[in-house]
Amino acid sequence: VNPGGQDPGATYYAAGSVVGTDPTGADPSASEVSLSHVITAAGGKNSVGLIKTALDRITTERANIGAVSSRLRRMDEQMGVLQENLDQTISRIRDTDVATESTQFARHQILVNSSVDMLGKARILNESALRLLINQF
Repeated sequence: VNPGGQDPGATYYAAGSVVGTDPTGADPSASEVSLSHVITAAGGKNSVGLIKTALDRITTERANIGAVSSRLRRMDEQMGVLQENLDQTISRIRDTDVATESTQFARHQILVNSSVDMLGKARILNESALRLLINQF
């Protein structure tokens, strides 16, 4: 709408329209600023007050977003530290498992070797006993 052929590059809002930044819908308490309100001194003051209020709200929301962003950054750093600690713990567990398995393998290897030695000695003992018996009779 271009009332009265004024500045063709200017944007005007029709009376009754509400312009907001809330993506969920218009704020029912929002006030409109139209050309008819800005022309008078009282309307201009009112418009400036509305704009200041809007800027204050924007500043507050930016501060809130900054605080949330800071908390998210801090949580991201903490998650990185936790991930590193978890990786180190898993590595230690794997190292411990390898050491335990190596110890168990060495133990079993000793048992196998001693069993083979005992079987060999038992066979020699049986052969010696058999020779003694054969030589005696």
